[in-house]
Amino acid sequence: DGGLPPGRGRVLVLGAGGTARAGLHARERRGARVACWNRNKDRLAGLLREFPAVQPADIPRGEVDVVVNATAASAAGELPLPETGLASLQAGYALEVAYGPVLSPFLRFAAGRGWRVRDGLPMLFHQAAAQHYRWTGEDPAADWGEARALVESHWRRLSREGSGRTGSSESENR
Repeated sequence: DGGLPPGRGRVLVLGAGGTARAGLHARERRGARVACWNRNKDRLAGLLREFPAVQPADIPRGEVDVVVNATAASAAGELPLPETGLASLQAGYALEVAYGPVLSPFLRFAAGRGWRVRDGLPMLFHQAAAQHYRWTGEDPAADWGEARALVESHWRRLSREGSGRTGSSESENR
């Protein structure tokens, strides 16, 4: 979870694709109360059949512990929901499964509301570490702290060169 609250809280997952499914599975196993929203109601219905404990969120609103953006909106530079929909949420944490040298519109919005934000870079590292172990039987040479420092150093260099990042892979925004 990399600094996110324990899995027993209230989680809202935005999206219904493969990444959302993996997140739902992990959070459901930890006893979280999970709701899911997706623009495509047929796709959401299919996901809900796979995860009967997950509640549909027709119009996400209210208080949750974590909002997870597992949509493709960030790749298009868009918010996963209209700003009015996001503004109706009160959350402590925002997790974006996408990662890159620039904070997504979703994470910028969440940080502006005072939520703690985290992009998908830790998820990528831990997936890669698990794959490395599976293939080689050994732990990777670098731990998460070393890998994060290396990537963020690279992003700072990009920023100095004019293609900057507006934040780090994790933010305390209190």
